[in-house]
Amino acid sequence: MLGPVTAERDGEALLVTGSKPRLVLALLAAREGAQSSPEQLIDGLWGEDPPPTARKSLQVHVSALRKTLGREAIVSTDGGYRLIAETDATRFEALVDDAATLVDVEPATAVRHIDEALSLWRGEPFADLGAEVGLRAERAKLDELHARATT
Repeated sequence: MLGPVTAERDGEALLVTGSKPRLVLALLAAREGAQSSPEQLIDGLWGEDPPPTARKSLQVHVSALRKTLGREAIVSTDGGYRLIAETDATRFEALVDDAATLVDVEPATAVRHIDEALSLWRGEPFADLGAEVGLRAERAKLDELHARATT
């Protein structure tokens, strides 16, 4: 999430092809393991004017992602889908939060946490997805965290 959208399993890079599957992955990752309804994902993919085939297209994109990431990576729930994965953004936030609690008691450790967090940053959040509406709030949150880490 902290740069172009990528995925890996066991340290091996996985090729997620197509802008829509990468966007579905980003939308699921932005919810940090929470359930995303088909309506939320469709809105994130197409905005206010989804095609008539949006629900079926979403299923095709999820199926393609499962083939790439592994079936266990995206679980179906009663109301939608949930990504089961740790994201670089989640790790970044945890390191920044840890550094904030350590800065007064262990400043050297706090600096190491900030350095590690900043090493995860690979560019503009979701850099390869353009200005997708469904990711604006997550981009703003990540930009705010980055500003916090660099001050």
